[in-house]
Parts: sequence; structure tokens; C-alpha cells
Amino acid sequence: MAAQELSYSRDETVAAVTDFYEFLTRIHIPPTAIKYPPPGGWPELTREDLTFLNKNDDVIDLIRHLPFIKRDDYYDPYEIYEQTTVVDFTGKLLRKEAASKPHNSDLFEPLEEISTVPSHVLTLATTSGTRDGHFVFIDTSRGTGTICDFQDGPEPTALSLPKDEDAEENDHGEVCREEWRHHLTYNVHDFFELLKESTFSDVETPQVATNEREVRFERDFDGSTMDRLKQIYNEHAWLTEDYQREECMQKVNEVTKL
Repeated sequence: MAAQELSYSRDETVAAVTDFYEFLTRIHIPPTAIKYPPPGGWPELTREDLTFLNKNDDVIDLIRHLPFIKRDDYYDPYEIYEQTTVVDFTGKLLRKEAASKPHNSDLFEPLEEISTVPSHVLTLATTSGTRDGHFVFIDTSRGTGTICDFQDGPEPTALSLPKDEDAEENDHGEVCREEWRHHLTYNVHDFFELLKESTFSDVETPQVATNEREVRFERDFDGSTMDRLKQIYNEHAWLTEDYQREECMQKVNEVTKL
């Protein structure tokens, strides 16, 4: 897609995110884990409440209308991708952190020495409690989604922005660059469709949910284990209205914990 075709829409972004989260309930995440905003958006998420994020009006407005996947403690969150968890701006964990100073920013953005994130970009998801894993970003200036594994380095696509070569030093004399911008990027709709296709597929790094909270890459398991996992998912009618999610997750967990 040519750059001039990109555009941002709050409603289209909310729809794409919502569709992705609901898709995951047909794999591993309990439907009750999704929190939906009331009409008009989350009343408790005002610009004043979110001042600590240093984001522009578009990002604040997007946050106020997004659904979230609940996260009330630091450990064992629900993962939406390999070692990747949604930033729950309504959760007790983040609300407590927002009220404290200094902020433990890795709950809602990468640490500054990993990558700075501009005011027009929302960090939708962060790593699940460690530096290993992925961050997901929504760029409201272009209407794009980006996923980053800062440990493995960038895998730029046609819509990735060039490397940030003009970064300046911060107050500590450190050069903090926008490393996020050179990673895999697509328009918002295609981006979340790509994430949906990552389970049991022919993408470069397919993955599998091993219980209702954990997602791992298929490469972590041998071929016979993966064959058994696919069989279990199929036996329980995953991705259909007849899916037996709880029973499937129990069987999958038994196999992957051996």
C-alpha cells in the first residue's frame, strides 16, 4: 500500500482491536476477560487521568473507546501474542502505578533506553513481565499497527518508517531513539488480520496457545507435540461456535507441561 493511502480512524481501529480480542476467545482467552467500554467511552479515563502518558488527543480518545483484556497483577497476564499482554488502562495494576512516582513505565510503554514512543503513538501491548516478548503500537498519525521484538531486532515492511537517526540526548546524556518505527508495520486492518493468522499457520513464526494465559512459538515444541496440539484443537472445534475452550485448554496444557 502506498503511504498516501494511509489514514487513521478511531472507530475502525476500535473495531479491528475488538475483533482481534474476540477472535482470541475462540482460541484461549476467556470471554469474561474482555472489558468493553460503556457508550461514550470509559468515564474514568479522562485526559487528566492519563496525563502521565504524555499523549495527544487522538491517542487519549482512542484509549477511552478501546476494550481491554483484564490485568490486575504483574505476573501471569493473558497473552495475545508470544509473551505479549494488553495494556489494561482500567486495571488495578496500572491505575496504582499511575498514582505513584516515578512510574514503572514498562507497564504501559517500553523503557526509554529501549525505545522512545512519540505522543501520537499508543502502546497497545507490552511484554509479559520480562524484556523478552513483543510490543504492539498504534500510530494515530498514519493509521498503522506495528509489532516489535526489540531483542531480535527489526523486520521492516514497506510501511515501516526509516530508522531514527536524529535522536537527541536526554537529561541523562543517553541517546534515546524511536526504535519501534523500523519494525513490522501494516495498516490497522491488515495488521490485526496478520496477528489472527499467526496460530497454526504458514507464517514465518507460527505460534500456539498452551493454556488460557500463555502463547508460545511453535518452534518451542517438537513435531510430534505440535501434531498432538493441532489434533486437540481440532477435536474441540476451535474457531467455531461449538468450540469447547475450557476442555481444550486443559488438554493442551497437559501436553505442553510434560
